[in-house]
Amino acid sequence: MRVLELLFRIPVVSVNQVSQRTGIKFTPSNLLVARFVEEGLLEEITGNKRNRLFRYRPYIDIFVGNT
Repeated sequence: MRVLELLFRIPVVSVNQVSQRTGIKFTPSNLLVARFVEEGLLEEITGNKRNRLFRYRPYIDIFVGNT
């Protein structure tokens, strides 16, 4: 729930931001982000192996009109 609450406030995040702003350690944060990606809630947008950014696609799409 903490991660979802964060994504509503900051819809583009890094794993470090998830970890720091939720108080969840890095490794579990990384696993949560990976799970959100698998479920189609987050999308990696940088193409990097490090310092990746993820966007909360369904939420952003509400505002930009994409389906």
